[in-house]
Amino acid sequence: MGQPPDTCFELLEELAAGAIALDGNGVVLRANPAGQELLDGPDGDALRETLVKMCEHTGRTGRLCEATVASGAIRAVMVKSGDIFVAAVERLVTARLRAEVQTLRSLLAAVSHSAPTRESLAATLAPLAASLPRGWAALFEADPSREMLVCMAQAGVPEEHRALLQPQRIDKTSSMAGRAAAMGVPVHLSDLSLSPFEAERQVPDGGRCAALALPVGKAGAILGALLLCGPRGMLGEGEIRLAQSLCDAAGALLESARQERALREEREARRVLADEVSSLRSGSRPGFNWDRTPP
Repeated sequence: MGQPPDTCFELLEELAAGAIALDGNGVVLRANPAGQELLDGPDGDALRETLVKMCEHTGRTGRLCEATVASGAIRAVMVKSGDIFVAAVERLVTARLRAEVQTLRSLLAAVSHSAPTRESLAATLAPLAASLPRGWAALFEADPSREMLVCMAQAGVPEEHRALLQPQRIDKTSSMAGRAAAMGVPVHLSDLSLSPFEAERQVPDGGRCAALALPVGKAGAILGALLLCGPRGMLGEGEIRLAQSLCDAAGALLESARQERALREEREARRVLADEVSSLRSGSRPGFNWDRTPP
């Protein structure tokens, strides 16, 4: 079995397009960084399966073979050189942008839906989580009285990652979400197992996960944080744009929820005060006459 030419891959190291060399069985022999990122990304399994089939077809026909992966988001072209198969792989921007637009429409529809705040937040997270294959999303609200973040809604969080949904301190030394809320800046980790925060380092398969925490605010005030997690290589520019759009929408929902709570608390305080006054007027305090005219 031959080996992919080193000089060829040296030239391809800096290209944005992926270059992948395989043997006749579809086993990857070498890949440039862009190709390896696609193989390790959320569509990596589907890409590997497609490449195996392409090797079979190209080996049988001796002709150039072309295929798409992930509903047309990735395109691969393969040729045979001696006993080595070489594939050029690229992510199609048009297909990705189309998926982003569809997700944004779902986000807007969820935000505009009349429902209790928690249900609206969960409905808003769902399309974002669905756009991140094998990924998940969680939204935390800031509780200023306790200086804590409390999870308000989540979508797609697997059981082994539930520990990341626990209340977290709003502090730059507590967690990714806590730091994002405390400092008002995004926090990104390409490898969760390398997190400076112990709870995040202990997440199962953390070495295969990337994570992104974004502050959620309204009119300059930080109201919470959005946490995204999924396979390494998943969080690109498109995902960050979607997450930022969701942060803007979630900020409006959290502000509305705060106003609703403040109104309920005010009504409850008035009701309690009215009950106390009524009790006093009914003579619950012996010897006190509300109708007595002062001298």
